[in-house]
Amino acid sequence: MTGFSLLPAQRALLEIPHDQATDIALYQGGVGSGKTTAGVLLGYLLSKRYPKSRGLVGASTYTLLRDTTRERWRELVPASDIARWRNEPDNLVLKNGSQIWFRHLSDPGRLSSMEFNWIHVEEGSQTSEETFRTLLMRLRYGGFVTPNGSKPRWRLFITTNPEEEVGYLYRTFVAPETPRENFRFIRAATGENTHLLEKKPDYLDLLRGLMDESYARIYLEGHTGSLLRGRVYRNFRRELDVSPDIAYDPARPLHLSFDFNVDFMAALAIQEASMDETRVVDEIVIREGSETAELCRAILSRYGRHQSGLVIHGDATGFSRHHRTPQTDYTIIRSVLGGLPGFRLKVRPNSANPSIRDRVNAVNFRFENALGKRRLKLSPRCVYLIESLEQTRYVEGGFEKEKIRDPKDRRSTIDHCGDALDYYIFDEHPFRREQLCSVTYL
Repeated sequence: MTGFSLLPAQRALLEIPHDQATDIALYQGGVGSGKTTAGVLLGYLLSKRYPKSRGLVGASTYTLLRDTTRERWRELVPASDIARWRNEPDNLVLKNGSQIWFRHLSDPGRLSSMEFNWIHVEEGSQTSEETFRTLLMRLRYGGFVTPNGSKPRWRLFITTNPEEEVGYLYRTFVAPETPRENFRFIRAATGENTHLLEKKPDYLDLLRGLMDESYARIYLEGHTGSLLRGRVYRNFRRELDVSPDIAYDPARPLHLSFDFNVDFMAALAIQEASMDETRVVDEIVIREGSETAELCRAILSRYGRHQSGLVIHGDATGFSRHHRTPQTDYTIIRSVLGGLPGFRLKVRPNSANPSIRDRVNAVNFRFENALGKRRLKLSPRCVYLIESLEQTRYVEGGFEKEKIRDPKDRRSTIDHCGDALDYYIFDEHPFRREQLCSVTYL
């Protein structure tokens, strides 16, 4: 455990700037900013400093705990300090009598009779405020030994990616109504981890190429986010992303992405100009009492001569059977369009649609990533889609799209084209938060 060069934020977590008996700290950082290592180092140092102490290392799920924090403990704690490591229950015991408990926090009530003198919560943005309060009440174990009669300390520290929207961590640590001296906030940006950037100089640029500026502010700079506010498709700009030059190319494969509804059927015609440019060349919509076969016939009238391959994408619910017919939407699509050259269905049966958050993030990243690169272009023919991209908003406090139910309101129809775009982009250019894998060196 020698030879470590602490990053400034890590040192700020380890050192207490006040004289209170209890220290509550939030270490919030971007991916690869050394969060997990900071938590492990502090837990280990506390266990060494206070013999016979009892610490808790917790996360929202045991899988997260096992695959990240627990593995880092195995890497960093010298074998010479370990007395035993039990799996049932999952406890590490040091030779000085200190215990480190590894527990998932999905049911904090199971800890109601336990006491600890330090607690480390990994990825606190994934735990609830109720869990946080329960853990604070468990911070009262007194069976440890203080060296040379020094003042005993109780510590709770949270290491986490930022919340994507203002939540209890922000209210408690970043902007509390009543600041408390022993509640501390440390923010760490990915770019401050010099150990990481020395080994992977292109790491920041690689991640910035995968995300837009709003995501980069959260997952690279460590700021609390605001992804739920305002427009769903926040990176779309009509003046930049709509061009009369975007037109159907009969020499390229044609992708059709469907969204199925009773009163409004929509399909988008999309082509890939290159890995760096996706083109939505047309929209085909049928309103009022629409049926899948009718939409397919409209497509056939426009693109029935296409010879360069046809790929079908869309809403996974299209595999469900209708009460009006034993056929599914995709069965109908195959029966009408399946004779075109190179026909292929790229929708997995028996699978659910990806989450709205993941689909929308993929579209926003395609419109503009954090390097300012725009890779999604639309034809002016896509009238409903353009309106959808400009007007669709989130339901307040969630990642659900606002749905207008009044059929007299034009907005009740436009969101379907946005859904069709989501399905295609997620199929061909997916992006999930777990892709921002945290490469931690220290």
